Amino acid sequence: TVSTSGYFAEQRSKLNKQLTVGVSDISDCVHGASELFELKENVGSRLEQLGATLEQHILLQNQERENFTKNSTELEAKLRETEAEVERYKRELAQQKFRSLQDSLTKLPNRSAFEERLNMEFSRWQNGQTPLTIAIVDVDFFKDINDNFGHIAGDKTLQVIAGTLNKALKNDGFVCRYGGEEFAIIFCLDENQVKDKMELAREKVANIPFKFKTDDIRITVSAGVASFNN
Repeated sequence: TVSTSGYFAEQRSKLNKQLTVGVSDISDCVHGASELFELKENVGSRLEQLGATLEQHILLQNQERENFTKNSTELEAKLRETEAEVERYKRELAQQKFRSLQDSLTKLPNRSAFEERLNMEFSRWQNGQTPLTIAIVDVDFFKDINDNFGHIAGDKTLQVIAGTLNKALKNDGFVCRYGGEEFAIIFCLDENQVKDKMELAREKVANIPFKFKTDDIRITVSAGVASFNN
């Protein structure tokens, strides 16, 4: 920390001054001594003081090094904690983004996701990178299912149809629940290719064995296809 660094700097400055004074005193003793005995006695005592100061200097350096290592370790730990926290927030934001673009009933991408993907594919189409075709699917006589068998049956119907369309088309298109009983699919294919694939998907939906209470029901869907043309 700043306060700790200031303490070590202050102590280091004091010891440096003591060392400077000690060396100066020894020099004065050498030049001022008239007898060898006097020189030995005076220089000896000052050398002891100088040695003690040097030991304090070394001790201070060791303490400063240990403090630096401790602070570095603490900072690294805090940095790792911060990085982990940032990653957690990123995951939470990604999950929130995913949930905001997912239809809660069918688990397909929702209308917002459709519009976001359409904007992206439209830009690619404008640049001449890919063709672009949209298909809209509507469940035939869906209101009758709700009226005759209840909304739970209607919800289940949408879930099953959504799963069938997604399984049949996900390798070729971006399948979304557009709203109500409508589904929208974005294809980077030409119109004729999409018509063929939609006919196969329509047949798969028609062959789903729906059963409500004691009634076996055949449910169909209708689809419209439109391509973007230059």
